[in-house]
Amino acid sequence: DIYWRGRVWVDQFWFGLKGMERYGYRDDALKLADTFFRHAKGLTSDGPIQENYNPQTGAQQGAPNFSWSAAHLYMLYNDFFLKQ
Repeated sequence: DIYWRGRVWVDQFWFGLKGMERYGYRDDALKLADTFFRHAKGLTSDGPIQENYNPQTGAQQGAPNFSWSAAHLYMLYNDFFLKQ
């Protein structure tokens, strides 16, 4: 079962980026956030927010219409793109 192996969960991604920011790596965290938004499929168009994403292809995986992911996408955008 590969469910827990390699997929990107938006909430865990946000926690990691906030940790990087706290330890002085905000620029690196911002680059990762930008890469995620550019490559995760479906984030820049209408459609459901997925539970998790494939880290190599950006393909949507897991359950669609996942509100936990949607909330953390908002937090990512707010914390790393509006605060520049």
